[in-house]
Amino acid sequence: MSQEKEPLKQDIVSSIFNRSVKKRLSSLFVHKGAKTAPAGAATLPSGTTIIKKKFPFGVDIGTNSIKIAQLGFDREGGIKLIDLCVQELPEEARNPKERGQILAQSLKKMADEKGLKGDCFAIMPHLSVKVNLIRLPQMPEAEIDKALRWEIRQTIQADIDEVSLDYIILEGKKIKFLGNQTGILAVTTPKKDIFEHLALLESAGLNPLAIDIEPLADLAVLDYIGKASASEVVLFLDFGAGKTSLSVICNNELVFIRYLNVTGNSLTKAISEYCGIPWQEAEETKKIFGLSASSTDEPRPSTQERGETAGGSSDKAIKVRNAILPLLENMVQDIEHTFKYFSYQVTQSQITQFDRVILSGGSAYLKSLLPYLRNRLNKEVELITPLSSFGSLVQPVAGDDLGLRLNVALGEALRGRD
Repeated sequence: MSQEKEPLKQDIVSSIFNRSVKKRLSSLFVHKGAKTAPAGAATLPSGTTIIKKKFPFGVDIGTNSIKIAQLGFDREGGIKLIDLCVQELPEEARNPKERGQILAQSLKKMADEKGLKGDCFAIMPHLSVKVNLIRLPQMPEAEIDKALRWEIRQTIQADIDEVSLDYIILEGKKIKFLGNQTGILAVTTPKKDIFEHLALLESAGLNPLAIDIEPLADLAVLDYIGKASASEVVLFLDFGAGKTSLSVICNNELVFIRYLNVTGNSLTKAISEYCGIPWQEAEETKKIFGLSASSTDEPRPSTQERGETAGGSSDKAIKVRNAILPLLENMVQDIEHTFKYFSYQVTQSQITQFDRVILSGGSAYLKSLLPYLRNRLNKEVELITPLSSFGSLVQPVAGDDLGLRLNVALGEALRGRD
């Protein structure tokens, strides 16, 4: 037993999460050195564009799929998408007992077939991560680490030596609700979970330079495409298949994160049980109908345009709506309650409203979800599909929701420009 825990006692993970514009990369991820060439011209198969520098891969291992993206500088200094791989995972991958083996096989297959070898930035599974906004008195930056570790010891139910900690020091001048205090966005995760994730990536021939969290990858994309504003309070709703996160962004800084209960998979499960159909059929039915039966804000195609009988289409749409609407109502309530908690408990009522909602994630493509959220939240809600902002030099795989699903992988790939 002691031999199994010994590696966790070694202080080899001083920090794992970071934005390199604020902090250096952890020694855990740079001690091997970069395996891919940091520069050097390359010609794409089309022969039309010269890539002067390839960035490390951005890897997003989600609940239902694995997304890997690679960016690079062209000779004019623009950032282009030069490689993109998406691997859908089988239904069995949702079983925790089978997931590890399925992920290893799927990732290895992607790497071998596409030649994806070398450096990468990757996302830590959200279930292993805890994020907290911690307030400290103003003090020299050299003393923050010691003070923060003392605070973390009071909140976690684990040996601090077995937990990896990293943090971002928020700029108090920009975030007025902090007053004279120093705001710290602290991220912790068990070291054993990090080692397992590293082993998974390395088994496929990838060399992880750093591990990140999804909300920071989301914010990196918002920065790049110009959707983050220095004067707004924005809610970023990442509505994925296996997880839904709500991030509060103030003055272009991530200040609060909470994971919500309703996910894309929970909608599929509700349809499967309500309609008495298999999971895969429920998934397809969800994509076809969504909330279209209750939408009055968007034009609906005629039955002739859909190629379906009026009765059959209408009945299915109504059943889907009836199955998922209670869950979506719960999600709206979670969003409202989360922001109220942030407003009252975190900002002491200094921030009482948000300006808009930005929506991403594969489940955000649910039909008529946008008008539904606009009506229920009484705020502007917009989708972001960042793929078009990267001058794509590869043909995206089919799927209307692809652009919404690539936000995290692109955010990780963007780290390479630093």
